Amino acid sequence: MGDETMSDKTERLIESMNRLNVELASFRSEMREFKNTMNRRIDFVESSQRECQIHPMTCATARRLEEFIKASNGKGKSVIAWGSFAISCVSLVIVLLKSFVLRG
Repeated sequence: MGDETMSDKTERLIESMNRLNVELASFRSEMREFKNTMNRRIDFVESSQRECQIHPMTCATARRLEEFIKASNGKGKSVIAWGSFAISCVSLVIVLLKSFVLRG
């Protein structure tokens, strides 16, 4: 009886190992498929980045930036220029007043 029990345990252990081996083979297959999918995605991202660097107008961000530059008529630049001119003039007046007040 002890031998039959041992052989039954051995058979169950072998069956369990075979089931695990099948599951492991399935898992390996899924992992290979996942790896291949990720490699294709990475290749696509790298090629699109390369294309964007070589031909910037193929990149959506570059197209938007180009449209923004074309739409800008320079009004913002002139506002900034006049603002900085006004600040400089006020600063000059303050410096001159301080120098006259301190001397006087």
